[in-house]
Amino acid sequence: MADLQLLAAVENGDREFFIDTIRDNPGLLLIREAASGRNLFQLAVQFRTEKIFNLIYGLDDNTRVELLRPSDNAGNNILHIAAQLSPSNHLSKISGSALKMQREAQWFEEIKSLLPEPELVVQKNNDQVTPRQAFEVSHEPLRKEGEEWMKYTATACSFVAALIATVT
Repeated sequence: MADLQLLAAVENGDREFFIDTIRDNPGLLLIREAASGRNLFQLAVQFRTEKIFNLIYGLDDNTRVELLRPSDNAGNNILHIAAQLSPSNHLSKISGSALKMQREAQWFEEIKSLLPEPELVVQKNNDQVTPRQAFEVSHEPLRKEGEEWMKYTATACSFVAALIATVT
């Protein structure tokens, strides 16, 4: 029962419940979701619950490595998971495709900086895809949207500049 509540706390970003539960039973830190085989911090990356994920900085090095190193049932390491597009409810809080893409890239790089072993950056999952490749594929629509937005903005700025030049 506590497992399910803890998984829900990760998904919802309930930091207080998470901390209280782990404090009472530190062994729960190592549980995995049955369907995906992901641990709590991998799920925090998946759901972009930064309040939960940032708790990893307070863990000792051995525990941190133990949580950052494993792969899920599909062979995805934590960087593969970070490479997936954020849930729509998370992205909807950010306006503009270019800003969304920037935020996604920052998240990916932050997770990459925490990897305990450099090999994890190029590790392939069960589909023979590296984290970078997964990022590029999952973010392609957002990249295209961002390009269109930038072109539109550049055109609008050029038009305004031409109007100003004509008036003066």
